Amino acid sequence: MVILGALVALLGAGCAASGFGTYRAVDADGYISSDAGHVETATGAFVVRTSEVEDRSDDDGFREGRVRIRVGAEREDGGAVFIGIGRSDEVDEFLRGTSFELIEAVEFNPLRLEGLIRPGTGMSVSPVGRSTWVSSTAGTGRQELDWPVARGEHTLVVMNAEGSPGVALQADMGVKFPYLRGFGIGLMVFGVVLLIAGACLVILPLRHRGE
Repeated sequence: MVILGALVALLGAGCAASGFGTYRAVDADGYISSDAGHVETATGAFVVRTSEVEDRSDDDGFREGRVRIRVGAEREDGGAVFIGIGRSDEVDEFLRGTSFELIEAVEFNPLRLEGLIRPGTGMSVSPVGRSTWVSSTAGTGRQELDWPVARGEHTLVVMNAEGSPGVALQADMGVKFPYLRGFGIGLMVFGVVLLIAGACLVILPLRHRGE
């Protein structure tokens, strides 16, 4: 019983710690967010492929639009920055022939991007005002795009608003999953219950032995 209690208590401590970590990682708006970081590319744009989101309309927790992506960026030279998301085929057409950096890995705290340079011979043009984008923002100072993920394949683009090469930014990213904060709280409660139960399994046999 003592050994079993110790194992249950250890499992409870692990669950409680994981739940607390999950709860702390989520901000007041429900996002897991990176710290702002310096990102720079000599090409005309940062390009991030978002994963395909399948229709799960029978699952309220993952219904289309419940997962959100938030991207913030500010140019270090004070110029206008553009952040846009569009359907991948239309974005590919917009980028055709131009040089850009395709991101393959994203690290948080602070934000770091690792990608491959896709060379091109064409000149980038301004993305502002084009019908390519399902959601976009542009301007000087910090710009933020908050997008509810939709079905299908989409691509995120961050670039200078005038389309010039050489993009240097302070940027941050966040992802919001439904019920993640509640999941963290639930895991903490479950862990505490296991911890108490394990402690009882350890203490009670020892008390009876001492009597």
